[in-house]
Amino acid sequence: MSSSANSTTVHDVLIVGAGLTGLTLAHTIYNSSKQQQQQKKPSVLVLEARDRLGGRISTIEAPESKAPVEVGATWVFSSFNILYKLSKSIGVELMEQFATGETAFEGPRGPQWQNDDGDNGQYRIKGGTSMLLTALKRELAAEAPNFRLQLDTPVASITRIPSSGVTEVKTATGEVFKAKKVVTTIPPQLLAHTVTFSPALPDDFTSVARDTSTWMGDAMKGIVTYRTPFWRKKGKSGSLYSHEGPFIQMLDQCSPDGKKYALAGFMNPAAFSQQSSPSSADVRMNSVDPKIKAAARANYEMRRSAVIAQLVKVFGKDAEEPLDYMDCYWKQEKYTMTPADVKARNEKAWGHRSSMFRGRQHNFGHSVYRRTDLHGGSLFVGGTETAPSAAGFMEGAVISGMTIAKTLGY
Repeated sequence: MSSSANSTTVHDVLIVGAGLTGLTLAHTIYNSSKQQQQQKKPSVLVLEARDRLGGRISTIEAPESKAPVEVGATWVFSSFNILYKLSKSIGVELMEQFATGETAFEGPRGPQWQNDDGDNGQYRIKGGTSMLLTALKRELAAEAPNFRLQLDTPVASITRIPSSGVTEVKTATGEVFKAKKVVTTIPPQLLAHTVTFSPALPDDFTSVARDTSTWMGDAMKGIVTYRTPFWRKKGKSGSLYSHEGPFIQMLDQCSPDGKKYALAGFMNPAAFSQQSSPSSADVRMNSVDPKIKAAARANYEMRRSAVIAQLVKVFGKDAEEPLDYMDCYWKQEKYTMTPADVKARNEKAWGHRSSMFRGRQHNFGHSVYRRTDLHGGSLFVGGTETAPSAAGFMEGAVISGMTIAKTLGY
């Protein structure tokens, strides 16, 4: 669609962000209009900065093993009733997190083993967490004629035009879209630092948004795949909890069909040496600059070696030869954290051995996110950080989308 066409079409709802909140919101809007038997279906446009759906939900295929693995949000807990109902309604199945066998607890004296009965109240999405987004998009494409999704479209500004009762959303490339209602679902810190508002948002709102922790913002996920699930054969669950690192929490992430084998979990970036710690160069592994590319590869190899050394110490020599090693440091993701966010998070970190943000849930579910008077009632702010309950989880992302849909009258 051309910029001139964009500037003349007025959408009923424009959603910034095609993560779980954004697509849940769009899905809820259309479901509600269908149940109300509305003859005129609402027009909904979703703009996503990345080249994919999901935001901080990201299922990728490991290069060598071809295992579907999670570098973002992974686990569904037994208390997540709203997420469970949504998953069931869109045909997405859950599977229990494998936890049968002994669990390792690693300290200065090495791993200590404790038997686990296999019931830890955690579940995974069959086929990968991204199946949630794929299923939501599929239903919207099939049943929502006035639904549009545009990727690679970061938003730069949101301007309310009082004379027309319309809000203009301008992208980083200069495209302009119009809507009666605008809902942002990107992290509040990212919103406050990267999007310009006219008129400016209230100072109290902006202050809270700038100081709201970003879910997954301090998380570093690691994945290691193998030819065989040797830990299972030895009566181990694959679960590891460590004060040493690099992995500080790890679980079995073998594929549902039992044919691809992986261990995955959270890592402590501070456990790596200064030379091998994740840096901005690591996201430029494919850089045309040979120096940048070489530095990124060297850093990656040092991190890989540190991780394998830990797994060998815990599981023995079977862990020496993985098929794949991958990691993702979310605060380096352009559309997750800004340099200002990273600086603030670093200033509030604990000691040098910890990457965990002291206020990693700071301002989650704050009351300012339930305001309905922003831009004269035409602007709403959502996302898991803003959810009135289960903020900072996938459950919160779904609740946020559904809550805003109800506020909009759907």
